[in-house]
Amino acid sequence: MPFDAGFSDYNAERLRAADTLLLGRTSYEGFRSYWPKVAEDMTQPAVEREISRLNAAIE
Repeated sequence: MPFDAGFSDYNAERLRAADTLLLGRTSYEGFRSYWPKVAEDMTQPAVEREISRLNAAIE
């Protein structure tokens, strides 16, 4: 998968438009262990911090 700035920008765009995030168990476990700490990590790109915050805010 092309994990680059364009990919992250697209993910953020889709999350901004979403009101529900549906994940399978394995994906959820990966998200749960990775994304929460990204929100406050200033070494991460702004778009990654936004994705982290959006993941937490969406049902």
